[in-house]
Amino acid sequence: MTNILINILSIMAGAVYLKSSGGKISNPYAFGKVVESYRVPIINKLTVPISILIGPLEMVLGFMIILNVFRSEALIISIFLQIVFISLMILRFNKNLPFGCGCFGLHAPDKITWPKLSFNVTYSLLLVIIFLMIDS
Repeated sequence: MTNILINILSIMAGAVYLKSSGGKISNPYAFGKVVESYRVPIINKLTVPISILIGPLEMVLGFMIILNVFRSEALIISIFLQIVFISLMILRFNKNLPFGCGCFGLHAPDKITWPKLSFNVTYSLLLVIIFLMIDS
């Protein structure tokens, strides 16, 4: 029964990354603009590699989580990514970003609000729960 639950939760968690990766892969230039809009100097210096790598990384992690290929390792990397994403969202909380937050596609100007932040926190908790269920 636990394995079935782990697989269902893993499919849900992996699907989120697969969905999130689509716009980033199809338009890395636009995602680069999203990255720049967070205005974090060290990240802005790495905009090009970040905008090229994050989408494919999310896609690979999504598949790894769903297909149980190095799932534990994929979950650890995913949790770390979520911590970075949440930290950036907190830095720009309730401020207008000209290209949206970059969470699920590339959008018009938008604010980082409680629902967006709470989704990422909840998603992070899902990743942690799956990881703890696997390693117990």
